[in-house]
Amino acid sequence: MVKFYNNRELADKLSINLARWKRWSREFLPPDPLAGQQAGYARQYYVEHAFVVFVGGHLVANLGFSIPQARWILSESREWMKTRGFHFDPRGNRKPRKGLDAHVKSYAVHILTSSDQGLTLFARGHLGRIDYEYEGYPVVKSVYVDQPISPSRQTQTQSIETGSEKILCLTALLEQFRKILDPQGEYFPGLVET
Repeated sequence: MVKFYNNRELADKLSINLARWKRWSREFLPPDPLAGQQAGYARQYYVEHAFVVFVGGHLVANLGFSIPQARWILSESREWMKTRGFHFDPRGNRKPRKGLDAHVKSYAVHILTSSDQGLTLFARGHLGRIDYEYEGYPVVKSVYVDQPISPSRQTQTQSIETGSEKILCLTALLEQFRKILDPQGEYFPGLVET
C-alpha cells in the first residue's frame, strides 16, 4: 500500500514548523499540479518527496546553507543517492547494492566550500572498524571509502583539514526519517537497511 502524507501530518510528525515545512516544499519540489492555490486541493506527498524536503530542510536549518545552495546539493546528489539506496520503492523490488557499496554501513556527504570552485561534494562510506594495539595501547582504526559526487568539479579530500566542510550524515537522516514515519516498517518495504 502506498501511503501519502499532507503538510500538517508531516510537519507534526517531524516536529517542524508548518509554515517552514510548506516553504521548504515549495523550494525543493516542483509545483504540484493538483494543489494550486485556486484548485482547493492540499498537496500530498509520496514518501520520496517528503524525504527530499526533509533533507533540504536539514541542509538549510541545521547546516546553514542557503536555499539555492541546498537546492544545488540535492540536484547534484540525486542520482548518486538513488544508486546507493536512498530512495523508496513501494513494491519492495529494490536491487541490492553491488561491489564495494554492498559493504558500506553508513554514508555521509561531505560538502566542501572553496572560493574558486564553490561547493564540491563527495561521499564517505564507513566500511567498518579495526581494533588493534599500537605500542601497547588499544587503538581503533576506521575504514572509509571516498566517492566523488560532483564529477564536474575536482574533489580534493585533503581540504577536509581546512575546516571548510560541512557533513550531511545521510544514513542517519534516512533512519531518523523512516523511524518517525514508519516505525513498524509497514509502508516502506523497499527500504534497504544500511
